[in-house]
Amino acid sequence: MSEQKSEQKSDRWKRNLLVFLGGQTVSSLGSMIVGYAVMWHLTVETGSAAVLTLSVAAGMLPQAVVSVFGGVWADRHSRKLLIIGADSTIAVATLVLALLMLSGVGDLWMIFVAMAVRSALAGIQGPAVNAMLPQIVPAEHLMRVNGVQQTIQSGMMLFAPAVAAAVYASTGIVAVFFIDVVTAVAGVLLLLLVPAATVLQEQVEDAMRGRVFGFYGIVMSVSMPVSMIVFGPLADRFAVESVMVLAGVLLLGCLVGMLALGAARRPLATVGENDDRDELLVSRG
Repeated sequence: MSEQKSEQKSDRWKRNLLVFLGGQTVSSLGSMIVGYAVMWHLTVETGSAAVLTLSVAAGMLPQAVVSVFGGVWADRHSRKLLIIGADSTIAVATLVLALLMLSGVGDLWMIFVAMAVRSALAGIQGPAVNAMLPQIVPAEHLMRVNGVQQTIQSGMMLFAPAVAAAVYASTGIVAVFFIDVVTAVAGVLLLLLVPAATVLQEQVEDAMRGRVFGFYGIVMSVSMPVSMIVFGPLADRFAVESVMVLAGVLLLGCLVGMLALGAARRPLATVGENDDRDELLVSRG
C-alpha cells in the first residue's frame, strides 16, 4: 500500500512538472519570437542603428529594474498568481499593439511602449517562474530538472530566431504578435492546472529564493544592452568575425577565472556532493 502511494506521489509531481514546463516553454518561446521579430521589423523599416538600440533598451532595461521588486514579490506573494497576472497582462498589451497596427496605426513610440511594458512584466514573471520550480520538484531531482530547463532555454534561443524569421517574412509583424498572444494564453491555462505545492530547495532558503532569481534576471537583462554598446561600435570598425572571436576569448577567460577562484570551486563541489548524497538516499529508500 505504501509503495502504491509513493508511486502516485511520484507520478503527481512529474505530471505537474510536465505541465508547468510545457506552459512556460510555450510562453517563453512566443516572447522570444516577438523580440527577434521586432528587431528585424525595425531594422527593415527604418534601417537605423539608433532605433534598433532603443528597441533593445526598451525590451531589456525595464526587466532589469523591475526584477529587483519582482524577486521580493515572488518571496512574499503567490508565485503562481504573479506568473498568471504577468503573462495575462503581456498578452493584453501585445493584443492591443497588434490591433492598432492592424488598423494602420504603427508609430515607433507605440512599439517601444509595448516592448517596455512586456519587459517590465517579464521582470515579475521570471523570478516567480524560477522560484516556483523548487515547489514542484522534490529536492533529489531538482538538479536534473534545472539542467533540463536550461537545455530547453538554450534550444529555444536557437529555435526562436528561425521561427521569427519564417513567420515575419511570410506574414508580417502583426501575425507574430498574435502568435505571442496565443502562446501567453496557453501558458496561463496550463499553469492553472498546476497546484502550488512536494518541496523546498536546499541551496537557497525559500524566503530568499525570489530575490536570488531577481538578481539573476537583472544580470541577464543588463548584459545584452551593455554588450551592444561595447561591441556594436567595434563591429562597425572591424570585421564581425574578429569581434565574435574576441567575445569568445573573453567568455572563455571569464569561465577560467571563475573556476580558478576558490569561492567558485567550493559551491560546485558542494553541488556534486549533494547530488551524490541524494542518489544514495533514493537508492536506500
